[in-house]
Amino acid sequence: MSDDAGVDVNGTGAGIEDAFDEITGDLDNSGATFYYGITAWVMVLATYLAYEFTFEESKYIAFFMSYLWEVQTAWWAPAWGWLILSFFDNEATRAIFGLSVMWSLRGPFVYHWVSLIQFIHWADFGETGAYIWTAIHVVFGLVQILLQALLIPSVLQWIETAAYYNEEYEEEPLIDEAEEEEDDY
Repeated sequence: MSDDAGVDVNGTGAGIEDAFDEITGDLDNSGATFYYGITAWVMVLATYLAYEFTFEESKYIAFFMSYLWEVQTAWWAPAWGWLILSFFDNEATRAIFGLSVMWSLRGPFVYHWVSLIQFIHWADFGETGAYIWTAIHVVFGLVQILLQALLIPSVLQWIETAAYYNEEYEEEPLIDEAEEEEDDY
């Protein structure tokens, strides 16, 4: 059992990490970054397609619009940041990707639950559909939290420590040292 779990309650954290390592084949930092980018695109596209084909004429449209907006705002930035980083790997794109990764935390850790509370406040729980969508929302939120908690530490470590794909980038500084000295005066 791994002993590097961040929060460990009677071995549960280490157990979750071990199960995740079994599923993913013990990902390294670059693999975690790859899967994080794919996850971001899946979250964006899955919620959009669910809206487009399922909820367009549903009475739960107001709830799902709120939830769609929160998922989209949480995941669009890391999805595009990851894609841009795939083409242009440098200090600036890594910084932007790192900020977008931190931005995505607000979705499953804050705003999804605000949306759920709003839904519970106005939903008609005399129908089975309200219970089903509440359960789906909770499970989807917990899955996102688990993915974030397991992937983000490796992604952030990759951003800080991995070598750049563009070998020429390391040889050419962004600002010439002579220009920098002139600006100081």
